[in-house]
Amino acid sequence: MKRRDVLRLGTSAALGWSATYALKACSRFSSSSSVKLSLEETRGSESASVIGTDAYHFLKDVAKTFSGMTLRLITEDVPSAQVAWELVQKEFIPLTGIKVQWELLPLELVLGRIEQDIARETGIYDIMYCDRDWVGRLANIGIDPRALLENSELQYPNYNFEDFFPSLVANMASYQGRLIAIPYDIPIFIMFYRRDIFEELGLSVPTTMTDYLATAQVINEAKKPQVYGTAGQWKAGHNSLLCNMTAWLWSHGGSFYHADGTPAINDEWAIAGPMAGRFIMRMERQPLMTSGRSLEWNIYWINDNMLLLKP
Repeated sequence: MKRRDVLRLGTSAALGWSATYALKACSRFSSSSSVKLSLEETRGSESASVIGTDAYHFLKDVAKTFSGMTLRLITEDVPSAQVAWELVQKEFIPLTGIKVQWELLPLELVLGRIEQDIARETGIYDIMYCDRDWVGRLANIGIDPRALLENSELQYPNYNFEDFFPSLVANMASYQGRLIAIPYDIPIFIMFYRRDIFEELGLSVPTTMTDYLATAQVINEAKKPQVYGTAGQWKAGHNSLLCNMTAWLWSHGGSFYHADGTPAINDEWAIAGPMAGRFIMRMERQPLMTSGRSLEWNIYWINDNMLLLKP
């Protein structure tokens, strides 16, 4: 399966808004320039903004019974959420008549707001962002997502929960075998590279983390300080550190826990992974890693001086 197909499946099941529209909206610049495209230019044929589509009729007809209600959301402020919020304003609100209040905040503030809401039993938020680290903590707070998924009257057109990879649902959205949340914003590492420098240095595209480490080292020795071998997510105190560390932990066969639930973070495989991560960290341009509103996603290209990038 091509990655674009995976993205299309993911966005179609994310929050129930137009799959093709959402996919294209994530790349809102023309392929030949940095000119930002309009909503109309990125709208897909299945968009709810297109009169007559199944999505249009669903939001216009089925949701009319909820017109006038207000939904309150809180999520991390990342590009995917910004795209979704734009779609809500352009499609969801006008067609349904449902009001939406969406708080977009840095991840470290989101959990605090949610916990305050829970502790005070104020019920401010209807939809809450549940980071993977919080699934167990919030397991008994919300309603059972399966009840919503099994409600055929509220089934969004072309929505199929089975499009999500079973392993993703089991390991990222469930707790003790019970579905807790709907997958929405999943950090997946993807490698970008500059073909011209690979060709110049006679390098092959790495297919393993060991190859990645070696390739980054070659690039770093040949090109720094104009070009660095790789980039990472190393902001102190930020959740992105966990994302970066687990890439090395898991690729070296390590884990947080053994099958019996006992800690495995200090075994030989778990130690080998972070050690490799520390080694590659020394090949990264550190100042870039200390800026940006959300380090998990917004790592920037500056003067083409980053070669390998794992967002």
